[in-house]
Amino acid sequence: MRLRARASAYRVIADGGARAWWRADGRQLRALNADWTQVLVADIRAGSTFVTDVPRQVGRLPKGIVALTVMPDLTRLLALVDDGISDRRWVTVVQHFDEEMKRFVPGK
Repeated sequence: MRLRARASAYRVIADGGARAWWRADGRQLRALNADWTQVLVADIRAGSTFVTDVPRQVGRLPKGIVALTVMPDLTRLLALVDDGISDRRWVTVVQHFDEEMKRFVPGK
């Protein structure tokens, strides 16, 4: 990717990622890891330069996700999951995503 002379690029997730979303207020970046099984969050620190905290895992997702979309408020997601057994793909709706992820990663 070519950036303008004044533009800067910052690596937030070093181990690779599949998808990423900004929180509406721009203070947090959420992402999926490369194999789509972990939901990661990196908080953005306020200041004159772009600084993030180290990404932390806030949730786990099942293997076999073939498509995923997240609502703009980052509280709900929709996933198509291939169970590997049949030719069917399941549609899974998770509401209150933040609360549900706390169940899977206690103390985060």
